[in-house]
Amino acid sequence: MTREDDYVGDFRSYVDGEQNNSTKRRKLNSDEEFRPGNIIKVIVRNFTTYSYAEFKLSPTLNMIIGPNGSGKSTLVSAICLGLGGKLDLIKRKSMKSMIKTGFDNASIDIVLKGKKGDENVTIKRQMTEKSSTWYINGGLSDERSVKNICKSLNIQLDNLCQFLPQERVAEFAGLSPEKLLFEMERTVSSGHLLEMHKDLIDKDSEREKILQEVNDYNTKLEYLEQERDSLQEEVRKYKEYEEKSKELEYHRMLIPYAKLQDLKEKQKHIKRQRDVIKKKIDYFQSCVSPLITQIEKYKTDFESQKTEVETRNSEMRELQNHLDELREEKERTRETITQLQMTKTSLANRTEVKKKESESIRQEIQELKVKLEDIPQINEGELEDQKRTRDIRHNEMNDLKNQVYEIQDNLNTQISKLRNKKEKIQSLEAKLNSNDKFVILENSIRSRNDLIDNVFNAHMYLRTQLDFKDRYFEAPIISCDITEKKYAKFIEKVIDANTLFAFTLSDSSSYDALSSLLFSKFNAPVRLTKPSKNPSVPREKLSSFGFDGYLSDYITGPKDVVNMLNVISKLDMIPVSSKPLDEGQLQKLLAPDAEGRIPFMRFVAGEHIFTITRSRYGSRQFFYTSEVVPEARFFGVAGLTQQAKEQIKKDIVTSKSEYVTEKGEVEQLRDKINELRNKQSGATEMFEQIKSDIDRMQKIKNARIKLEIIISQKEDRHKKVEADTRKDLTDKIRHLNVKIRDKNKVSSDLNYQVSSQLSKLTEILIDIEKKEFLLLQSRNKVLNGEKLINSLSYLSDALKNAYEKAKEKYNEIKKSDAAKKIREQSEKYTEEQRNTLSSLAETYLSNGRLTESYINEKIKLIEDERSVMSTADKGSISRFEKTLVEIESLKKGLPTLNHQKSQLDSRIQKIFDKWEPELSSITASISRSFQRRFTGVAVDGRVDLVKSEHFKDWRLEILVRFRENSELKVLDHQSQSGGERAVSTIFFIMSLQDHTNVPFRVVDEINQGMDPKNERLAHKYLVECACESGSSQYFLVTPKLLTGLFYHEKMTIHCIYTSGLLPSAEDSGNGFMDFRNSAVSIT
Repeated sequence: MTREDDYVGDFRSYVDGEQNNSTKRRKLNSDEEFRPGNIIKVIVRNFTTYSYAEFKLSPTLNMIIGPNGSGKSTLVSAICLGLGGKLDLIKRKSMKSMIKTGFDNASIDIVLKGKKGDENVTIKRQMTEKSSTWYINGGLSDERSVKNICKSLNIQLDNLCQFLPQERVAEFAGLSPEKLLFEMERTVSSGHLLEMHKDLIDKDSEREKILQEVNDYNTKLEYLEQERDSLQEEVRKYKEYEEKSKELEYHRMLIPYAKLQDLKEKQKHIKRQRDVIKKKIDYFQSCVSPLITQIEKYKTDFESQKTEVETRNSEMRELQNHLDELREEKERTRETITQLQMTKTSLANRTEVKKKESESIRQEIQELKVKLEDIPQINEGELEDQKRTRDIRHNEMNDLKNQVYEIQDNLNTQISKLRNKKEKIQSLEAKLNSNDKFVILENSIRSRNDLIDNVFNAHMYLRTQLDFKDRYFEAPIISCDITEKKYAKFIEKVIDANTLFAFTLSDSSSYDALSSLLFSKFNAPVRLTKPSKNPSVPREKLSSFGFDGYLSDYITGPKDVVNMLNVISKLDMIPVSSKPLDEGQLQKLLAPDAEGRIPFMRFVAGEHIFTITRSRYGSRQFFYTSEVVPEARFFGVAGLTQQAKEQIKKDIVTSKSEYVTEKGEVEQLRDKINELRNKQSGATEMFEQIKSDIDRMQKIKNARIKLEIIISQKEDRHKKVEADTRKDLTDKIRHLNVKIRDKNKVSSDLNYQVSSQLSKLTEILIDIEKKEFLLLQSRNKVLNGEKLINSLSYLSDALKNAYEKAKEKYNEIKKSDAAKKIREQSEKYTEEQRNTLSSLAETYLSNGRLTESYINEKIKLIEDERSVMSTADKGSISRFEKTLVEIESLKKGLPTLNHQKSQLDSRIQKIFDKWEPELSSITASISRSFQRRFTGVAVDGRVDLVKSEHFKDWRLEILVRFRENSELKVLDHQSQSGGERAVSTIFFIMSLQDHTNVPFRVVDEINQGMDPKNERLAHKYLVECACESGSSQYFLVTPKLLTGLFYHEKMTIHCIYTSGLLPSAEDSGNGFMDFRNSAVSIT
């Protein structure tokens, strides 16, 4: 904290080496020395690292010095935040970082010099982490009011030309030339140049829109006039076609009249035919009547005889049925007798048969028992032991089999991995030795570029589709090569990204087949090739301009792809030179011919690509812009990079090592499987041996059991037969003899009945044959008569049918409503149609040609005539009329647009005439001031106003040169060192001094990176500039202080110290340099 004292120590005696401890004092500046908007005093509380600090400032140059980390930039931060600036201006993220640790609030007090005649303005900001409270001259206020005060005093905290804190020093050098021009315009004078510039940009943009609309109108008008001329011919063709169609329609409408005329002629002819046929029918009927009567008599006789024959046939069938029943009864009786006799014989021989059977069975039983004794008895215990052994061996076999299956599965997996590993090695080796440029895409897919990813996937897909082979060309980066690698970057620069990665299709059929697939599935770009035109300047004349050739001369590939690139990217219109062009050559390229044209709008020279544009204002001169092109990313790569190749080689070595290891594991698994299979074979052999023994024992056991069962069955049968031999059968035989005698008697009676029935049947058959003969004679008479009548009836029917048809046709014509329909149809016609049809009908009727056939021939002739006529769309007329309306509308609208454009041009020119001279004059003055001062620390420097066709592209370039053998380069964050940027920045800011009325400027640690010589010179110019009468108030913050610096009596030095050894704010003692009023202590 400083004491309330009016004097500060004299710093000059110290820096000049004077060791006299007697203190020289200088009177503090009075408020009258400050200009409106100057900062008189700043007080902070609990702000960053300060508990309390008070800065009493000079109206000229305030140099704030102190060690790193002592809090020098705190004053800059306090000025920014205290005057309503944003945290972004000092690159802080939150207000919490601005409040001293351990406190929840802070405050900033700033006293500003008021306008002439007004009191000073005291602004206070009390802030917490989330809110701020504002005071103006002790009264509660708001941030907007504070910003309004700053605006009225022309304080621009967001202007790097006025407020350049430490955090934004690098940002100044990184300002685009366009942004730098805006900042300069806002700084100089009253800022009206910036307002005019923005107004010009807005009006220029509006003019471009109107100009585009005028071009669209003219393009559309030209198209519509061509469309109109084309449609006039279409309308004529359509009218001719319609007239022929109308003639055709009238002839079609005439057909019913022709049909009616044909019917009248046909009616007369049919009436004559009908009358002739009627006479023939009457004569025929008179001749055929007697023959019909005789035939009817034959039919009556035939029916009577037929009835008699049917009656006798019925009697014969009844007799035959009865005879059949007798014969069946006779047969059944005979069979019964035969059965009884066989039963009798069987009973008589039965006892002897049973004895023989019993003896035979006994012998069989003896033989079977002998066989049973020959079959050994099987030990059941031994058989069960063998079965248990068999089961154990079977389980062992299954265990071994499962082990083999498990290892085999593992082996198959390992073999598959081994195969994949081998394929991977082959793929890597093929990729390493491949010349396919597809690897460029493959290496680029890691860039997270959607376009490259899409094109890569599309190429991968199409390479697998043989149906599409030879129907497309791959992207230029794959299919094309650059013959001169030094031009690769320029070719890649002028080709847009979509064309660089586009598929080329040579015809419309390929385009139809592939475009939708590539668009919808992969979103990959497609280009259709077109023939390129010859360049406007022949190649043999390029050398006169200093060029080696066109860009198209240094790219090779499929003809269709190269043509596409020439058409779209104009490679055959951009000349190239390996060496830079001198100023004379450049001026020659900018000189228009008699028609106002220049040879090239774009060309390459040395390491730059030049683009020529033409100003739309003033003298409309041509001017160029140049650009250094970075190295080619795709065309500059022949294939795999060396790094990629090394990585692939490492991958191959690693994969081969893994392959050898995995192959050894496969061999171990195979050995294990062979070992288990040997064990499995031994176990199987033992299992089969035991199984064979069990089967043998089981067969013996089953054979013995089967034989024992047969012996048991034979013994049972032998017992039954022995019982049958002891039975008595005499009574049964006597009873059978009685039955046989009775059945023989019945058979004799049946034979007599059959004989009697056969006699009757014979008499009936003879009578039937006689009657059938008579019936056949009567039937033949009827058939012959009917046949004759039928032959005559055919003639009669033919005559009747002919008569009926003639009668029907006649009545049909007589009753026809054709005439009625024609009258009804005629009523629907217009008067014009009826008159035309009547005239046509009379013409053809008078010539005897009003017939349907002739009219149809005429219709066919008209249709043929119409078919050879050129057809036209009916909508041509409406389109023609619509086109005329649109042409008229466009012609009315164009003058309005041209008038609007003319007005805009006038307003632009009016603003331009005020803005451009003043801006150019100020820029030239700033450039002279900058060059005058800057050449003291560097070789050369200037400030250029770079003009462009559009006002938004006008820019301000700070050009500097620090070495004799170098050329002027634009100040940016890449071309110069930090020290060079710093000295350039400070000299540019000083150059604005004569053209600005900003109340103060802040420069924080601008001298970082400067060499001592430049720092001393820059410091001298800054001091001189700041201490001039009527200049802005300056704040220069620096962490170091060289000896031998230039000082001015009007400047003030503020030393910042932080140490626990400093005296407290209440210390009233005097010491060296009396830091009580010029130093800030940190508590």
